[in-house]
Formats: sequence, structure tokens, C-alpha cells
Amino acid sequence: MYLALYPDAAHTAAIHNAIASHTLDTYHLTVIHSSSVLPASLARGVVSLRPFDVPVLGIERMGSPLNPVQALRLAATPELREIRAQAEASMRAAGIMWSKQWPFSPHITLLRSRRPIVWQPMKFITFNRMEWRQ
Repeated sequence: MYLALYPDAAHTAAIHNAIASHTLDTYHLTVIHSSSVLPASLARGVVSLRPFDVPVLGIERMGSPLNPVQALRLAATPELREIRAQAEASMRAAGIMWSKQWPFSPHITLLRSRRPIVWQPMKFITFNRMEWRQ
């Protein structure tokens, strides 16, 4: 289970047009992740947020050298840190442990590839929705 933040429609379309690797609903920032099953208390569907902008720091290769992903690295803004803290509190209240294997590093996975992406990304991304997903 994980908490996903979704870019607004314009930024989702811009990523999709540049990368064209996923369906439009898969681009997201994972705020927190757990191997637990999503409890009903957190399953509220997509929730609208007051839109907020997050600076894009660039494209970065992440993950295993054998199966790396290309990701859009984002700044860890106060808004993202607050959403992360609230997610931890929600999971703690539900008695769910979250993954601590990696520190919180805001990014949007673009595609699995060893080759670098040749694309000049936007300067910021606007997020306006979130959803707990299984």
C-alpha cells in the first residue's frame, strides 16, 4: 500500500507527451509505502488538494544497476514534508509499519531504462490530488 500524490492534468500530459511510457494515471509521487494491506480506514479514494508547486531538480537514474529507473527528482518542500508526516501519523494510528529501507526522496518514476532520458523537464510540478492505493 502507498500514498500517491498526483500531478495536475497539464503536468501529467506534459510528462506523458515527453516520455509516453505509461498510461496517464500512473505518474505519481509515492509519499509513503508499506507491504501491509490497505485498511478500510485509509481507503477514501482520490482526495482533492489545494494545488501546490514542487520544484523539479532534474532527471536521475535510481534503483538497481541491473534494472534501473529514470525518475524526475523533486525538491522536498515543506508541503511534501508535512504530507509525509501526516501519512506517518495515519499509518501509526492504524498500527501499520512503513518501509524505512530508503529515506523519503521525492520523485516521479518515468520509466525503466538504463539509457538516460533526453528531455528538458519543466521547472516545477503542480500536485492537486492524493490517494491511498494498494
